[in-house]
Amino acid sequence: MSRRRDTTCRWAGESWFVAPGAFRPRKSSYPMLGLGEAVLDREPQVVTLVDLCCGVGNLGLAIARSRQAQVGSVVLADRSAAALKSARANLEMRHMKGEVRSWRAGEVLNVAEPAVFVCNPPFLPLSDVSPNDACHLDAIAGGADGLDVIHELMAGLRGLRGRLLLKSLASQVGRIRVVHDADFALESVAETTTGIAFSTWCSRKWVMSGGGCAGRQCIPLHEGRVS
Repeated sequence: MSRRRDTTCRWAGESWFVAPGAFRPRKSSYPMLGLGEAVLDREPQVVTLVDLCCGVGNLGLAIARSRQAQVGSVVLADRSAAALKSARANLEMRHMKGEVRSWRAGEVLNVAEPAVFVCNPPFLPLSDVSPNDACHLDAIAGGADGLDVIHELMAGLRGLRGRLLLKSLASQVGRIRVVHDADFALESVAETTTGIAFSTWCSRKWVMSGGGCAGRQCIPLHEGRVS
């Protein structure tokens, strides 16, 4: 039996360590890099940047590296041992201030507030998973309707002050809004031509405490489509 070895991959112009069993970053998440930077550009204070379902940590680390003045520290969180090994190595390689945490969707994540959360969760319905991706089912599938992990993680974040940038199917955004409207205000949605959505949510707790969009204009990150 052959033993799988550590590898590296290229994403957004950088090299990333990928431990055996970890999900390799894909180009479909490129728009989250620019949108995450736009979210941070709107924040008047330094925030904690938290990458949920972080995989190898590429998204959170790339955003934090490009917006160092706005990010006090970065937290990379995932439940997969292979992902955590990869994220820890990628954090150390970049000599950035941050930490890697074992975390499952639904668990309360104690971080310094306010925080900006970025998340590329498992969101595909089981019926949409291709045979080629079956080996990474936990990393891409979110149950029958694809929303199991998203509902769990947003429930765990409801008491925190901050924003969430979330990747999902465009067809799922309306359902997410119905279920979580009491705790999160939908600020903006950017869609791709392939039916993927990148939505930004502001916790109502932050708005009620005078943060978020309270007292200042809330400018949508994007209207229309992204490539």
